[in-house]
Amino acid sequence: MNLIKKLFQQRKAFLCNGTEVREGDEVSFVNSDGVKCTDKIKRRGDGTLFFWNATFDVDEYVSAEKVGSTCH
Repeated sequence: MNLIKKLFQQRKAFLCNGTEVREGDEVSFVNSDGVKCTDKIKRRGDGTLFFWNATFDVDEYVSAEKVGSTCH
């Protein structure tokens, strides 16, 4: 990855509940089947952050919570 691209990659994102997350943070959400799913925040090839499904943004998961967070 070239230096310019690395400088301008996304460093943090915000869940629907306002919690700040960064690459590597564990996040969980309840899917449409009622199953709690947990995964880490990852980076797309363009430098932006995503969770669970690379075609969705982090803030599109309404029930998402940072694992270990005391916010409700």
